Amino acid sequence: MAQSKDRFKVLTDYIGKISVADSLGEWVIDRENDGSPERPFQMPYVNFSDLANSFMDEFYRFSKTHPEYELTNYSEILKRNGLAWGADEMRAADLGKLDEQCVLALIMDAIRAERFCDGAFLGFLNDGSLTPWLKRLKDIDSVTPRRTDKMETWEPYDNGKTVDTAGLDGGTIVNDEEYSSKARITLERGGSTPFGIACGIYGLMFHTAFASDRVEAVNKYEEMKAAVADYMNAEDDLDASDWCGWFADRF
Repeated sequence: MAQSKDRFKVLTDYIGKISVADSLGEWVIDRENDGSPERPFQMPYVNFSDLANSFMDEFYRFSKTHPEYELTNYSEILKRNGLAWGADEMRAADLGKLDEQCVLALIMDAIRAERFCDGAFLGFLNDGSLTPWLKRLKDIDSVTPRRTDKMETWEPYDNGKTVDTAGLDGGTIVNDEEYSSKARITLERGGSTPFGIACGIYGLMFHTAFASDRVEAVNKYEEMKAAVADYMNAEDDLDASDWCGWFADRF
């Protein structure tokens, strides 16, 4: 499997957000109808918060753009690691002994459980089970070495000569970097928006993102750089179309 540092950042960024959320979802119970033929009860269902829905969407995108983890076979992955499906077994798993594939399979299993048992994933959210799984992924990221065999890295484009010149959107270039003559990313201030970020992988894709202030712009710029580097350094062949779609949705 690919061993890129910060591979799970799009998921582990939710640790803090989830920990401070007032609510991640609630049961909706029909209290208006009386159960008569004219006014039948509506079945109770879970209304997830925007944050919970965002995490689930992000996780599915991660699964799709990282087929090397084979998360469509999450049940088999858990079985190979001696874990049977069941809330108690999943919560009691010794995370220190599990690799990233198995931890991801735990999360996938918890999310998919909602399709068969209403409220299952909400239960994992509310009792705090998801947080240690995400922290385990963050721990794995922290000890995963960066690839150094090719010494590929981001460097100032054209030796920094483009900084303070006019950008594509009519603003001023603040940062402009190139990745081993394979990709380029430019941060521009002004123009049609407060900040614009143009990013492209030569011969594959070009995408522009926007930000309303400098802090958001710098954070997004660095996240886009990391995502491109991960893609370029992936040891497994990723589907280019799927990855580009994920990148455009993400940024």
